[in-house]
Amino acid sequence: MQRVESKPDAVLFVGDIVGFGPDPVLCTQWIRANSTAAVQGNHDYGVANNVCGGIPIEVHDLALATHSHAWKVLPKAEMDYLRNMPQQATVTLGGARFHLVHGTPVEPMYGVANLLFSRQDHLRSLLADTPAETADVVLMANTHVPAIRQLDRKLLVNPGSLGQPRYGVPDPTYAIWEDGNVRIRHLHISHDQTIAKIGLLPLEPSIIQRLQEILMTGHLVLPKGMTVEELKRKHEMAHGAYW
Repeated sequence: MQRVESKPDAVLFVGDIVGFGPDPVLCTQWIRANSTAAVQGNHDYGVANNVCGGIPIEVHDLALATHSHAWKVLPKAEMDYLRNMPQQATVTLGGARFHLVHGTPVEPMYGVANLLFSRQDHLRSLLADTPAETADVVLMANTHVPAIRQLDRKLLVNPGSLGQPRYGVPDPTYAIWEDGNVRIRHLHISHDQTIAKIGLLPLEPSIIQRLQEILMTGHLVLPKGMTVEELKRKHEMAHGAYW
């Protein structure tokens, strides 16, 4: 992204510095050094507190594996940063009020807002009685699917994902606010370098292969020969019904 965008006046980050990627240390250090405001995602919380919640069942095993790797390589300063990140933040920039949250304002860590298909009244309920009600722009993430939605007098924005796009296209996405307008931008880049780095991680070959395939396709990838229902049964036997 730094190769295609000029240096911004501000960087707003809506969570998940770590999880699924090969460079948890570099990513955490970059966000610490460059973000104007950043909030905690469920992977950040999970790595910092040794839990694994709010993860789609299709990739729960991938999260466990990459969390374990991050736990081993992150220095104390970066781990403390992940642990102490706020779950929500509000900032005013250029005369606009931005509210940041990884999930939803009413469920900051694990909430999911489907900006493409949800009814207006449902989206209003996700903001009810929270600081997001007075924001001009509400930034939410978690789904890895980019979207912009007008809700009354405010904009709801999901910038998508730079690290693991899941909207059926492998191009990473992010959001730009410029002169009062917000846009989703797509990076048409090769994932070869990241795929090579994933291949060097000390993880099981099947885990590595699926992480690489998700990057190449923009789709969640199940373990070979398994259905979602089979995965759920396997997970419940190993960890209980809640994940």
